[in-house]
Amino acid sequence: VDMDGLDRQQIRRHLCGPIGIGTPVLDVNRESRDRWLELARTHLRTQMLVDGVGMLDGATGSSGRQRLAFAFLTYSSLAHEEAWEHFFAAAPDDRHAVWIHSLTGQAPRQSQFRSRARLLQSATQSAWCGIGELMLELMAAVLQDADVGAVVWLAQDTVPLRPFAEVYDWALSDGRSALCMNGGTGCADTWSVMQRRHMEVFAFYRHEFVEMFDGIATCQEECWFSLGLLLADPQGLRDECGTYACWGRSKPLSARMDSRVPSMAGLNTRPEEDCGGPQEFRHLLDSDFDALLSSGFCFARKFHEQAELIPSRRGLQEALSDHLARRSGKPP
Repeated sequence: VDMDGLDRQQIRRHLCGPIGIGTPVLDVNRESRDRWLELARTHLRTQMLVDGVGMLDGATGSSGRQRLAFAFLTYSSLAHEEAWEHFFAAAPDDRHAVWIHSLTGQAPRQSQFRSRARLLQSATQSAWCGIGELMLELMAAVLQDADVGAVVWLAQDTVPLRPFAEVYDWALSDGRSALCMNGGTGCADTWSVMQRRHMEVFAFYRHEFVEMFDGIATCQEECWFSLGLLLADPQGLRDECGTYACWGRSKPLSARMDSRVPSMAGLNTRPEEDCGGPQEFRHLLDSDFDALLSSGFCFARKFHEQAELIPSRRGLQEALSDHLARRSGKPP
């Protein structure tokens, strides 16, 4: 899908190549960059004084705010509601919030999940590699909840691998945003954890932030926010991958994923013209499922709604639900 102002050929060159754009490209819009940086750094310094960021209090990494938001970006409905229902069943009400952006406006099918989720729709134009402004709009919505300390960005076909308590500690026990950096490109995987103060400098100064990228063709969701943090608060960024995907070998991210789940290295069979995009799985070996669960990743994505394990023939959602129940101490 084409969008005005985006050079699709340039974006494809970025996605299909091993290199990225890096922060020096923002010299193109030096005045806009400097204007946003001044606003962002002033805001961050103020927050450090008001909230004590840098002297974080244990499990509440973002200035004592104890709620972790989960923001799902979907085309229609979530592919694995049953597994997510078991995940959130162990989550205290005051420690989590669920936000779902659906292009079609489709609500969750399961009544319990529907009752806990806030459905968001937006008129903001979006497309492949062009959802930066949509994410900014969602940040503004999430920030309306004063108790949210951080947000986890999740895809429609993502599944949880670890129980809520472990994910919560991983996301909020460290006051830095967690981005899975894509080699030395300055860009990162979209599916990340973003601390509240970082959402604020993006959403509160949205106009200045977007203007900084005017005329620069890149994948918005993969590059805008990581480049912004590298400029404004590099010490507030931790390079950690929370979501597994089976990338093609041409992608720097593939080596990071393969090192933690070596049994799934080489399973990406997508054609070369797909630029190393992640493999979707309809079947998964039981042994690979076990490897994912022991990998340390909090989530994994690109699993079909009806995915099943072989040779056991168990449905992926059923197996995940049982796993989460055991790990959280809740009956399946």
